[in-house]
Amino acid sequence: MRMTNRTMTISEREIRALLEAFAGPPEPVRNRHHASDRISRRTLLLAAASLFALVVAVPALALHGQISQTINHFLADKSTPENAKEVVGGVSRAPLEALPLIKGSIRPSGTVELPYTLTSARQVLTANTPQGEIRLYELTFSNDYKGSAMVSLTTREVGGAAWGPDIPCPSGWALKGGSTQATYPGRTPLYVTGRIAPAVASVDVVYPDGHTTPATLGDGYFLASVLPEKGAPTERTNFSPPVTLVAHNSRGQEIGHLRVRSDGDIPPSPGQPAQAVACG
Repeated sequence: MRMTNRTMTISEREIRALLEAFAGPPEPVRNRHHASDRISRRTLLLAAASLFALVVAVPALALHGQISQTINHFLADKSTPENAKEVVGGVSRAPLEALPLIKGSIRPSGTVELPYTLTSARQVLTANTPQGEIRLYELTFSNDYKGSAMVSLTTREVGGAAWGPDIPCPSGWALKGGSTQATYPGRTPLYVTGRIAPAVASVDVVYPDGHTTPATLGDGYFLASVLPEKGAPTERTNFSPPVTLVAHNSRGQEIGHLRVRSDGDIPPSPGQPAQAVACG
């Protein structure tokens, strides 16, 4: 289905006619059997107004996030950057077989996971980073696995994909950890991705000295850049400053956080199982 962003011009008279049509007669019709089912004229007016607002807003909402594309369409789309086609195409062409499961941690022990395929992809955000523009794509697989692909539009040094079982977070979560990547540990930024709950309005990267930098949010995801410290070691186990990702709601209140270790790992929050997805 093709969608276009058209401006709707509706006169005051037409709006009034629309509301009156939804509102019905001046007095609500009473249900003799269920008094609790009575609907007031005010309720109907509010419902009609909400419906009218939704009709006007739907085109804008549809353009907010991209619609998922099948892999064939994604790879054939002329608007898709070549770097993204290389990363996503590489995943789609590779034979995908699940790694051995940790006993009882994801599925009951003794179960077998069959080979699976990458079925769709969609762009969820674009971030301006120290290494140029980076896009994040959501990946969906035939066995309900979820993942993401991080692709730089300015350099081929940033690019890769990660995926796995779409394990839910406990109720009340704000941030869900995803993949991390550092091109040259200790010399280039560590990029951290993940999911955000609907209530999250902003995410800050908080460094050990207290200063913060904002993460980029889009369509239920975040991408944060962690800059290396001067003189930081470059070995795989300790190449970036340990930081905390802090989520805030629209009122600026802290509603969740995740800790990112110096090696880029995002451990589960206290109280979560050791093999659980990191939620906070």
